Amino acid sequence: SQGIGGPCDCVADINNDGFVNAGDFTILAGQFNQAGCKTRGQGDLNCDGTVNAGDFTILAGQFNNCVRN
Repeated sequence: SQGIGGPCDCVADINNDGFVNAGDFTILAGQFNQAGCKTRGQGDLNCDGTVNAGDFTILAGQFNNCVRN
């Protein structure tokens, strides 16, 4: 299964394991509202420089619904 939109649309797959799951949530939660510029690999999914509710919303929308081939 390609999941939502195809194999390249798993923006919330922070750890690049092919799934959006608890591993990705753990990374995002560990950086949530921390000071400093953040990268996608640290959970800044919307690339605004901060890990916050906007990023959580993206992750929640793809959680267990996005699987890469």
